[in-house]
Amino acid sequence: MSVPRRVLLATSNDIAALTEETIANAADFFPTEVQRTSEALDNRPVKHIIQISLPLGGVIVLVWNKGSSTDIARALNSAVALVADSLYTFEYVVPPGETYNVQQLAGANRDITCDIFETDDLEFN
Repeated sequence: MSVPRRVLLATSNDIAALTEETIANAADFFPTEVQRTSEALDNRPVKHIIQISLPLGGVIVLVWNKGSSTDIARALNSAVALVADSLYTFEYVVPPGETYNVQQLAGANRDITCDIFETDDLEFN
């Protein structure tokens, strides 16, 4: 049995204006969309693990793009605001050809912690 691959895709250091100003609602956290790595097998989905913490809480969404279908919002935590200073972990399967970014739907946060990992282990915890 092989050990599942786990790769860091995006980190808080990539978030635009992280320390200078509040990230505006509906502004992308990352300068480029998060996508599968080149190490991912082309015809198989991979799982992305998103770990996030907000100092003031707020509602967070993933905005997905696939081909001509763009800006498909999927709220994390069933659109319930994340509790301030708590660490949340979300797992999503990312099919081939899909990309996404993370946005704040409601809240006024800065100093956001958000790390995204990719793994080929599709089991969910």
